[in-house]
Amino acid sequence: MNIQNVKLKSGEEIISDLTENETSYNMKNPCILVPSGEHGIAMAPWMPFAKISKDGIDIPKSSVLLVIEIIDEIEAQYEQQFGSGIITPPTKVVELATGSLKLTT
Repeated sequence: MNIQNVKLKSGEEIISDLTENETSYNMKNPCILVPSGEHGIAMAPWMPFAKISKDGIDIPKSSVLLVIEIIDEIEAQYEQQFGSGIITPPTKVVELATGSLKLTT
């Protein structure tokens, strides 16, 4: 998956699995972020009443202002909702005092 934040010239921000073509971007599972509860954020479908096929929807490049990576937490939530459903925690390497052993968590 190539999950990106797409800002349209209209001002809308869309999170989607993005593929770039010659004259357009293809967005699969496009969604928007909406407030949820006091401090939460939820994902809602972009254009919820439109029939968007599994192949996605093409947006002309002329309508796009910016394409930028999203933060890890939003990417994990998107992958949980639209991908395999598996959340992969970030890995880190911890060196023990002896310096000869490494523990990856």
